[in-house]
Amino acid sequence: APAALSNSFIRLTQAWPIMKRVVGISSGAGRKPYPGWGAYCTAKAGLDMLTRCVGVEQAREPHPVLICSVAPGVVDTDMQREIRAASEEDFPQVSRFVQLKEQGELRSPEDTAMQLLHLLQAGAFEQGEVADLRTK
Repeated sequence: APAALSNSFIRLTQAWPIMKRVVGISSGAGRKPYPGWGAYCTAKAGLDMLTRCVGVEQAREPHPVLICSVAPGVVDTDMQREIRAASEEDFPQVSRFVQLKEQGELRSPEDTAMQLLHLLQAGAFEQGEVADLRTK
């Protein structure tokens, strides 16, 4: 879906002489394997490589679409709630995610969105960049 949507957006807006952006939401799981998360990790790694490839392609265009992929860190979402409810047998690293919650190390979706918007408005991302909000 990200490839099809990005391709359509770029095709339909390529000639527009205005700022255009595609922002993918990535994950550290795109760079680090987790047992039981094969499809998720693969999808995020694919999103990151798609971003790099499109970034190289768009850099040659007269009216490029800025594309970046951003890993927000561990955000307190419904997905995190499901992960913490998993058994150790189903997900051997469940204790790590339980500990992150207990220690208050999860970011809120609202804070994450505000940081991402601030960085986008500040032009903090390079063409084709795969970034981590924790290091920005």
